[in-house]
Amino acid sequence: MDRRTFISGITVGALAAPLAAQVAPERKVSRIGTLSSRAGPADALTSPFVQGVRELGYVEGQNLVIERRDADGHADRVPEFAAELVRSRVEAIVVFCPAPLAPARKATSTIPIVMAASSEPRTPRGQRHGTHLRGARSLRKTTDRCAPGRERRHHVPPKERIAQLAIENRLPGIAAFKEFTQAGLLMSYGPDLPDIQRRAAGYVDRIRGGAKAGDLPIELPNKHELLMNLNTAKALALTIPQSLLLRRTR
Repeated sequence: MDRRTFISGITVGALAAPLAAQVAPERKVSRIGTLSSRAGPADALTSPFVQGVRELGYVEGQNLVIERRDADGHADRVPEFAAELVRSRVEAIVVFCPAPLAPARKATSTIPIVMAASSEPRTPRGQRHGTHLRGARSLRKTTDRCAPGRERRHHVPPKERIAQLAIENRLPGIAAFKEFTQAGLLMSYGPDLPDIQRRAAGYVDRIRGGAKAGDLPIELPNKHELLMNLNTAKALALTIPQSLLLRRTR
């Protein structure tokens, strides 16, 4: 029985040295699909990946075509976009966040899927690695217990809502991604996502060269960022030790 050609991981790529010198100018044009459901500027996700493929000798418009599909927060459109990528006959689909993974797998059982970042990576054998980040729903339940009767406003984007709830209830919040700290949460410590997305290009290149997706290992991130929101610390009347301030990325 054929095994699904699927990769999922905390990070992917960077498994081989850059192959720019080995890329023959005359080889056929590669067609790669990218799929995201995340709200916000699409370039924030695709730019690091484009940089990565460029480092490997691919030039968009010359020997590479990237079919971009971004649902911009509208999860109901992801299955439609996944089906479009399959019809476009891409050689691989790069998924930049966990949500589009299931629709991509449902859309194809033959096209390799590269998962650029995941909190619960799986191999084709069903192995699990990594950690899970609690989201807005879990924190809302916690803060609602702390402050009964508080109005629930669901139209606020999740990360801003999390930061708002934490500050209102004087909770020093810590997340895994810097966007939460930039939105007002006290602190974040986690993987450098642009670096992960850039390294996903290495997986695509190896698959393009004939490697089987299911044989490629899952990797852990090798770069992390520590961010602190000093305005939030002041609002919470917290004093951050100088030793910790010296370790922050910014």
